[in-house]
Amino acid sequence: MTPRERLLEAAISCLQDPGWAKTTTREIVARADMHVPSVNYYFGTKDTLLHDAAVEALRRWGATTMDAVEATPSDPAAELRRSLERFLETLAQDRRYVVAAVEAFAQAERDAELRARLAEAYGAFRAVVVERISPGATPEAARAGGAEALASVLIALFDGLAIQRLLAPDDALGTDQILSALAILAAAAPNNDATPSADADDDRSLTPQVQRDPERGRAAAAKLKALGAKAILIKAAEQGYITQLACKMPECFCPEELGGACYFDAVTAELSDWMPTHEHFPISKRDGGRDVVGNAILAHRLCNRIDYSISVSRSYERDLKRIKKAREDAIRGNNEGPD
Repeated sequence: MTPRERLLEAAISCLQDPGWAKTTTREIVARADMHVPSVNYYFGTKDTLLHDAAVEALRRWGATTMDAVEATPSDPAAELRRSLERFLETLAQDRRYVVAAVEAFAQAERDAELRARLAEAYGAFRAVVVERISPGATPEAARAGGAEALASVLIALFDGLAIQRLLAPDDALGTDQILSALAILAAAAPNNDATPSADADDDRSLTPQVQRDPERGRAAAAKLKALGAKAILIKAAEQGYITQLACKMPECFCPEELGGACYFDAVTAELSDWMPTHEHFPISKRDGGRDVVGNAILAHRLCNRIDYSISVSRSYERDLKRIKKAREDAIRGNNEGPD
């Protein structure tokens, strides 16, 4: 295990006990059997280390949940039962990650950067779950974005069940009880086959009409796949909604010295500022835009975040400093040239 990995594991352990608020740098390095300066050397600050630990804990918990979710189109009810059973069985072994994630959820309300990173992690997790369950979705549900909505509901269900087991393990529901409750909810849900309401036209207005170019889109999709982009971006490109590998936010902040709007880093666990991501544009999510391929625009992660900060009048001074450093690093690298 590398020194960085030892610090990360120690931080995850500290999130479980004594918790975020009581975790000190000295406690982390003591568990990692390292020295205090190592935190600054590998992570810059204790907060950055705890952010990374929280995201990693959520990723590990999500990986187990993802393994529990698979689709069997011929018998989705039976597969739901098996998925629930597998998930409940893994909660004991994942307890430390669940506790660490819950600690991070509480902290995220007061930490905008952590909140953004957790939201991105959830978005990536949701995209993976969609890939697992979409084979079992009906064509009608798929066209309406039902697979993604189902993924969000499943994640919320699993999160809630995990938290209940943390708080009151003796009162935790079993698989049969959960399925019975879901059946009651399903019976109360509106009939998707019913005659469209008078509001149907208003609903369609929340998905813009976009001129598509599937031929150019397929080339963009291949590049997005190579970068490890979210599934919805790849699908949007394959269907011709995204035709160019370029940041299309209202303003792109990627330095020209680095490559500008057309430069993208690959998606990694470090969540680069310049990795590909998306918001629901041209009609934004906050304005009722839908999370569908026809309403997705490719964007840099940092450009996306700054655009949101601008819209809610939130300070983005730290992000501007990151841009300045990226520009300086790019200029330095261009001047030095290849080795």
